[in-house]
Amino acid sequence: MANILNSNPELKRNLWLEMQPNRLLIMPFIITLIYIFAYFFKGYDTSLAEALMRPSLLIFGVLVYIWGNRQASEAVIGEVNDETWSFQRMTSIGPWQMAIGKLFGSTAYTWYGAAYAVLVYVICSLFEPNTFMSLKLMGHLILVGIFSHALCIGLSLIGIRKNAGKAKIKSTFYFVVALLFSTSMASNSIGLFAENFDVLKWFGIKMSIANFTVITLLLYTFWSIVGLYRNMRTELQFDNKPWVWLSFLVCVMLFQSGMASSIGFLETKHQIIIGGYIALMIPLALTYFMVFSEPKDMINFRRIMDRWKKKDYDDVLHNIPLWLVSFLVTVVVGIALFVYMQSAPMSQSIIERLQRESLPLNFTFIPFNLLLFMTRDVAILLFLNLADNKKRADMTALLYLVVLYGLLPGILAGAGLHSVVPAFWPIYPDMTLINSTILVAIQAVVAVILLGNRWGVKNNELSIKYQELT
Repeated sequence: MANILNSNPELKRNLWLEMQPNRLLIMPFIITLIYIFAYFFKGYDTSLAEALMRPSLLIFGVLVYIWGNRQASEAVIGEVNDETWSFQRMTSIGPWQMAIGKLFGSTAYTWYGAAYAVLVYVICSLFEPNTFMSLKLMGHLILVGIFSHALCIGLSLIGIRKNAGKAKIKSTFYFVVALLFSTSMASNSIGLFAENFDVLKWFGIKMSIANFTVITLLLYTFWSIVGLYRNMRTELQFDNKPWVWLSFLVCVMLFQSGMASSIGFLETKHQIIIGGYIALMIPLALTYFMVFSEPKDMINFRRIMDRWKKKDYDDVLHNIPLWLVSFLVTVVVGIALFVYMQSAPMSQSIIERLQRESLPLNFTFIPFNLLLFMTRDVAILLFLNLADNKKRADMTALLYLVVLYGLLPGILAGAGLHSVVPAFWPIYPDMTLINSTILVAIQAVVAVILLGNRWGVKNNELSIKYQELT
């Protein structure tokens, strides 16, 4: 333990700040009072073990998911607002030390209290009939906590870069996101581990949904810590190439697409198509997430274009935005899925069954439609961010997308114009090549042309300013 602290001064500093003697005494004292209260008010037929296990889960949730996520959201943003983050960035502490120090140091006190609750829960579970499932549940809840804390700090680092220059940065958004993630996953898992009857197939391997949930969470917790480390590298001015992000995309696409084998009524070739759709949706969704999250600065875009023209590909890889990497992966997967669908047509019975579920996945141009919708939306977002007054450009773009995906399709469907709805909604029962692909392509082309014109104007303005300075 001493070696760990000596090798990580950031973790040591946070532990000194969090683990004060009076706090170390008050936490177990309060938790013990809660257990005493629970004992005196337990039901007549309730065993002592059961009476203490329930408050243990509640205590753990309050400490880790509410208090812990609040601490994680302030781990770096608090330093930025207190104007001490710049000094920390100039120290010799590396990104891995800083990431671990913030992840486990800023939340150390909440984990200290949670450890007491976990200990009581584990001891009590030994006297319950389903001990193994209870222990598995607690392990799952601990992973949820680590995942949500790493996610919260990672998102806050992205927010710091995006809000660079602001006097104060609010952490509420990142806290709420992490809180929603953690509480929803925890509440679902409690019911899931209580039953543990449902079974699914993953690449043909049968396993309980509870076990699959634990494996999935282990994977995402690992990637959340890797993502935190990568964001910390960026924040500390280290160069980052996109290979880690690309590896994450490929890993998650392969992992999640394996769930398609659970659809038993489909042949293997058709399960591959459904798996392809699952794989396609992952980089597609992350393209939207990252393009809203990352800074969209014209100067950085110009630098990338300039390095590309000079064939300095190494610098291009260091500066390429992750949303663009996700965009390109989506294009590759979408085209591959379209090509495969030509060789694996679905039978009429399967088509009818999918249509009953309002899933016309037999329409081979759906992958192209999704790519066109993505191109249109990204072009709109960049168009607004390249404006002279780009304040709240992301919020304005989000409002436009709500209109395009919500209000317009709803109005058209309400008016009985169902044949026009596919022009504004990616998957719809009445889709044809004309009323979906062609009409969406027209929208995408118009958005790209508008973006190109604005790009040209801004590029010329920056060139003139550069000439004036030189």
